[in-house]
Amino acid sequence: MDDGNRPKIAVALVSGALERAGYLASVALVAEGTVTSALRSGRFVGSPTMWRSPEREEFLLYSEPYMENRLMLVGRKGSNVGATSLAKLKGKRIGIVEGYAYGPDLERETAPVFVTGASREANLRALLLGELDYVLEDALVLHHLTGLYPEKVKAQLALGTHPLITRTLHLVLRKDFPDAAEIIERFNRELQAMMTDGSYHRALEVDWIRADVDHDGVLELVAVDDKLGNEPPSSSYQLMSIGAPVGTSEPRDNEPAPARFVVRGVAYDSWSAVPDDYKTPSDARDAKPHTLRASIFEF
Repeated sequence: MDDGNRPKIAVALVSGALERAGYLASVALVAEGTVTSALRSGRFVGSPTMWRSPEREEFLLYSEPYMENRLMLVGRKGSNVGATSLAKLKGKRIGIVEGYAYGPDLERETAPVFVTGASREANLRALLLGELDYVLEDALVLHHLTGLYPEKVKAQLALGTHPLITRTLHLVLRKDFPDAAEIIERFNRELQAMMTDGSYHRALEVDWIRADVDHDGVLELVAVDDKLGNEPPSSSYQLMSIGAPVGTSEPRDNEPAPARFVVRGVAYDSWSAVPDDYKTPSDARDAKPHTLRASIFEF
C-alpha cells in the first residue's frame, strides 16, 4: 500500500543502502500506473519501490525484499477480526483512504463494500461511530499506533493478526543497465548490515525489529543500539513474513518471543546473556523527534 509516508521510508532505506554501497541515485516521481512503461522504455534505470510481477521480471533485476506492505483488519473492540481473506468479508463496509494505491489484489475484490475516506483519522472516527465495520491499515502504522496509544487501542479497537494482503518491496534495475547485477548484490549486503547497526530501525522509527539476520529460518530480536533498558522488549516490528505473528507488535499469548537477541551485530541466546552494561535505561538515548510517528496517525 502506497501512502504519504511509506514511500519516504522506502526511498530513505534504498538511498541509504545504495550510498553505503558506493552509489548515488536521484529519484523522480511519476504518475501512478506509468512506472513499468517508463522503465521498459529506458526513461529510468530502476525504481526503489517495486512489487514483483512476471511482466516486470522479464526485463528487471530484483533486490532482496527490504520491506513488506501488510494490510491488516481493524475493527471496534469485540469485533471478529479473524478473517484470513477479503473474500470472507462479503457485504462488510471496509474503510480505505482516498488516493492510496492498495494494489491489484484489493482492486479485484468485490465481496466487501469499500468505503473511501479522506484520511486514516477520518476512517477511524467512522469506525468508532459504527459507520464502518472495519478499516484496512498497514502493520507498521498499527505498530506505531499501539506504541503511542496503548490503552486507547486496547480499550476501543480489535486488531487482526493475519495480513489480508502482503506485498514485498524491492529495488529494481533494468537488466541491460551496466553492472546492474553487481549493484543489486552490493545493495543486498548493505541491507543486511543496516538491520544490525540500527540504520533500519531509525528509518522506521522503531527500537526493536524481528528479522532473520543469520538466515537460519528463525527470527531474532534486533536492537537499534546498546541502550536496551532493564527488561526484554515488550514489542517489536517484524520486517518480513517469516514465522508468526506478523500483524501486531507483540507475540501471541501462546507463542514465546524469539529467544535470541542481537545487539550491535552480536547475537545472545537469552536476555540473561546480554551484557549488563547494555541494560541501561532506553530513555538515555539522545532525544530525537519522531516525525513518522507524529504524522501517521492521531487517535
